[in-house]
Amino acid sequence: MSDDHDKHEEGKGHASHGGGGHAAHGGGSHEEHEGAPEWLISFADNVALMMGFFVILLAMNMGRPEHGGPGGNEKNPADTQKEAMLDFVLSMREAFNNPVDMEGANPNEAKLRKRKKEQEGKSETNDPGPEGQNHSVQAIETSDYVAPVGIIPFDVQSATVSNSGSQAILDVAEQIRGRRVFIEVRGHVSAVEAMKDPELGMRLSHTRSLAVAHLLVEHGVKWNQIRLVSCATSSPVRARADTPMEHRTNQRVEIVLTKEPLPPDQFNAESGKSSGGVDEKP
Repeated sequence: MSDDHDKHEEGKGHASHGGGGHAAHGGGSHEEHEGAPEWLISFADNVALMMGFFVILLAMNMGRPEHGGPGGNEKNPADTQKEAMLDFVLSMREAFNNPVDMEGANPNEAKLRKRKKEQEGKSETNDPGPEGQNHSVQAIETSDYVAPVGIIPFDVQSATVSNSGSQAILDVAEQIRGRRVFIEVRGHVSAVEAMKDPELGMRLSHTRSLAVAHLLVEHGVKWNQIRLVSCATSSPVRARADTPMEHRTNQRVEIVLTKEPLPPDQFNAESGKSSGGVDEKP
């Protein structure tokens, strides 16, 4: 009995010794890994991509430089100041009835003549004018013309020039007065006004162009250089108009300054002599 108890204690002690030794051995060989976990690397990559994306958005929304440099405006503020001074000189000379002679050869007025031509190439007006793709007001009908060009809007079935239209006509007349070239006054109507009646559209467009021509003559333009053109609905700004505002875009009169010169006056003494149209007494 005692022998069995001794063997049992010995086996238990042996098992305990083996287990302890194995645990000690295992504990001694285990090593902790140091460094960032794998998910942190992926997170850092994602943050870097997001930062790059926001940098691209910032670059796309940055404004252009005021002038000069890569991507800047070509025009220098100094040039703008020079143009403003030339405009001031031109306006003062016109105010004192001493305009610049565009046909003159005075070298001191070369810059003024050049600036005057640049001004004539623009047709700015306080009236927003019809909707279009270009900043400056232009005629729809193609022709060999030069600026200025004025567009006068009209109400539905009306041939009465509005206050803003009268001011636009005055501005155009001041620029073209004295030029010996033909001026076309083109009347247009919308499809709603014509009501599928070509004759009705022609009459209304002619009445509108005649009303504008009368105002041009009142401001110094000669009748013999004005051509009235009734276009009716043949040259719409909007080929298809659905709203009243879109139809209003087609209800207009265009003032077009052509390059075609006026013929010489046959009743002028000098031109008559040159052409042999006047007989001189011996």
